[in-house]
Amino acid sequence: MAQATRQSEAMVDIVTTDDDGQGHLPVSLNQPVSVAGTTYHYFRRQTRFYTVSLPLTHWLGQHISKYDLLHIHALFSYTTLSAAYLAHHKGVPYIVRPLGTLNRWGRLQRRPVLKRLSLQIFERRILQNATAVHFTSEKERGEAGELGFTYRSVVVPLGIDLAPYQQLPGAEQFLRRWPQAAGRFRFLYLSRLDPKKGLEVLLAALSRLQKICPESILIVAGDGDADYKAHLHQLAYQLNVHENIIWTGFLHGEDKLAAYSAADVFVLPSYSENFGIVVVEAMAAGLPIILSDQVGICQEVASAQAGYVVTTDDVSLAAALERMLADDNTRTVMGQNAHRLAEKQYSLNAMSHHLQQMYQEAIRYG
Repeated sequence: MAQATRQSEAMVDIVTTDDDGQGHLPVSLNQPVSVAGTTYHYFRRQTRFYTVSLPLTHWLGQHISKYDLLHIHALFSYTTLSAAYLAHHKGVPYIVRPLGTLNRWGRLQRRPVLKRLSLQIFERRILQNATAVHFTSEKERGEAGELGFTYRSVVVPLGIDLAPYQQLPGAEQFLRRWPQAAGRFRFLYLSRLDPKKGLEVLLAALSRLQKICPESILIVAGDGDADYKAHLHQLAYQLNVHENIIWTGFLHGEDKLAAYSAADVFVLPSYSENFGIVVVEAMAAGLPIILSDQVGICQEVASAQAGYVVTTDDVSLAAALERMLADDNTRTVMGQNAHRLAEKQYSLNAMSHHLQQMYQEAIRYG
């Protein structure tokens, strides 16, 4: 997003913590760090719960008035709460991007009681005082609207740098590392390994598919919690699909691009996605898509005939896997449609244009 904002000729400072999940990022703290034209200010995350950082709040209190606009990302966080409070009381307009935190699945499945309380005490006011609430898909905006809060909202989709997808590495790069995938029909899942991603449904669907096409293979590219990974491996053995899965771990850079190049179809059966950036990457790579109706951009994919949209159950997903596998022409056409959709709607240029409009309106009317 910073890259897209820079294209609009805005000056961008990123103020954040050194949070890195279980630990801390190896970054310089309490001083500006310039990376690729963007200035970063990192501060110590003092508690994992609620992402408390008093040094960040202190710095914001001293410097927030020099900015024309704040773009705050995520909710249910001390840093978000303090930034919104300071901006409001110092007369600086702010935009808040929920980052999927208001999606139905997250509200109901992860700390639901605590979130209900927090929504009424803190988040409602953060949203109402915002110049705009930035959603990345109409689906995300719709699910947040179920709360009944009043605020001004705008949808600005995310974008990616399309350049790496214009000349992908050959599939051979992937197959040299995982030769067991050669000569087989390859479905690709590339994302975090997390309960919300619907991986149990995907493994069950793969089990159904093996009865029809035992030579198909699923590439699972991603990492996650050790206990959850062990659970998935155990489930694969129970379903007797362990020999039809390649667990690559986390892929990035050329290895990730090679995985897209080697795949025949991309699959994301999530229970909740506010957007789905990996779907855009896969479409940019020219892959036909299978995704659940809970992924933020599912309607856009369906409207462009870039893939199949399914419900989050193994029967529906298995049927879509089988249809993709059986029809070469449909896959080719959907892959072409997917590539066009990525270029038209999800480029950095498109995102930069929409961000610039959103920022100008926020400053004008904030």
